[in-house]
Amino acid sequence: MFQFESAAAGRHFAGSVRDVSERHAVEKLKQEFVSTVSHELRTPLASIRGSLSLLSGGVLGDLSDEAREMVAIAERNCARLISLVNDILDLERLEQGRLQMDFAKVRVAAVLGRAREAVFQFALEREVRLEMDATALEVEADAGRLVQVLVNLISNAVKFSPPGSAVRVAVGEHEGRTRIEVIDRGRGVPAAHLSAIFERFRQVESSDARDKGGTGLGLAICKAIVEQHGGQIGVESEEGEGSTFWFELPGEPAPDLLLESFRVADGRPDVLLADHDTALLGVLARQLLSDGVRVRVAMDGEEAERAVHEAAPRLLVVDLGLPDGEGRRLLGRLRAEERLSLLPLLVYTEQDIDERLQHELALGPTRFLTKSRASDAEVRRVVYAMLESEAREAHS
Repeated sequence: MFQFESAAAGRHFAGSVRDVSERHAVEKLKQEFVSTVSHELRTPLASIRGSLSLLSGGVLGDLSDEAREMVAIAERNCARLISLVNDILDLERLEQGRLQMDFAKVRVAAVLGRAREAVFQFALEREVRLEMDATALEVEADAGRLVQVLVNLISNAVKFSPPGSAVRVAVGEHEGRTRIEVIDRGRGVPAAHLSAIFERFRQVESSDARDKGGTGLGLAICKAIVEQHGGQIGVESEEGEGSTFWFELPGEPAPDLLLESFRVADGRPDVLLADHDTALLGVLARQLLSDGVRVRVAMDGEEAERAVHEAAPRLLVVDLGLPDGEGRRLLGRLRAEERLSLLPLLVYTEQDIDERLQHELALGPTRFLTKSRASDAEVRRVVYAMLESEAREAHS
């Protein structure tokens, strides 16, 4: 949009609007296709791997040396394909916010120790030394996922390091954040590849997948994990001099930036989610957003009531476990207003609710789900069914 001069009175602006809905629909179909194919591949691949293990183990009879070599090649490629499928599914869950993160206070030294154990044998075979800084730092993180990031970065460093060299993991603080660096003396990354190295299926050389192994998804997964921790990841490299892959994590738990962005009004939402469980709220919001549902979120009863008055949603989803019993009080106040007492409502809470209390809580069309028994898929089915019902009522 830009401002322009005109002989007519007043200020004049011009702009353009591009409809990208078709592009988003195609992207969504592509992601669903990849996810479906990946899920369908897992079972037959596991069966193939098991059958090859039986052959190589001699369970079905002795093999000639040539046959044993062929089976070993098939096993290696089957394992590589399984790794690719698992990476695709991991990346899909991360990008849609469906990969559960278990945040807790974590000692960085313990994470480094687990990562070292995982790659030690690989480094030994490549004749590469592992050097890790001692540290007393702690971070708020999912320990298992941090180990996954480090194993990937260290394995890559070892893979591209010459025999007799060392890979060093350095730990320090930078502007209030914990910074971890994986430093190697390998061939380095050409400047032309630096900006795209964290994208899907990116490898520095096309021959790397064949010669060095790997799927080209590891760094994309690392980036997604670090960003879900509220951190940043990057690389500094000079061709022929080695590389430093680094990531930084906040000293304090980072707010979910997506949730924060949907705590303000942006037109009438399809769904208002009122829940104090930010992890669950983040998962559900991302799932609905990926399906094109307009979402607004609220963390307590007062915020939810303010949001309803600003722009009444087509469907209100409330957790009765909002702080200080605000869930019930919120519904009581909405019932007292004639216009809002007819809002479609989904009560999604920790405990079962008896019929008497259900009657007291109901607004317009109302459904009740118990968190411990309702799967994510069931919650989404109920939400979509209620939105469809509301749309039919609005047009009847």
